[in-house]
Amino acid sequence: MFRTLLHVIDSWDVLLFFTISHRFEKNKFLHQLFYGMSISGDGLFFGSIAIFIIYISPDWGKDFINISVLALFIQFPIYYILKNTVKRQRPFAAFSFVSPIIIPPDKYSFPSGHTSTAFLLATILSFFLPILQWPLYIWSTLVGISRIYLGLHYPIDIIAGIILGIGSAYLSFNIILGI
Repeated sequence: MFRTLLHVIDSWDVLLFFTISHRFEKNKFLHQLFYGMSISGDGLFFGSIAIFIIYISPDWGKDFINISVLALFIQFPIYYILKNTVKRQRPFAAFSFVSPIIIPPDKYSFPSGHTSTAFLLATILSFFLPILQWPLYIWSTLVGISRIYLGLHYPIDIIAGIILGIGSAYLSFNIILGI
């Protein structure tokens, strides 16, 4: 029964991957948009925001940095252990006719590190700048979708990244701020 459920989930995951990644294959605007979204989920963007926040708001900038650093220290080992335990092949490795638009930073697919980091950043920034909550979560969602569109991840990888990013941020809030 459990194996059948996993098979059904995997089938839907693959179907949804192909729906997202191949539906607009020849749309140059979407290629550029999702390429840019994916790059914005890299760590360089996170570091730039941290420096900017310390510059504009030193009073809460230190809390932002402390929470962010702790959240990343929580997130990364879990991410690394999951990647290297599950060892889920990326879509382009599993299907020879799928070509990634960019080169992935590592070999395995589950969970999405870009999505995890984007949601971690969105969650922490939303705490300090609640007015930006919606744009931040829309951006994070687009980072996740871009990873599917570009042929690098399945939807379940993105969902796991969302859970990991938000969970790491909230655990960090709890440890540092006691909330």
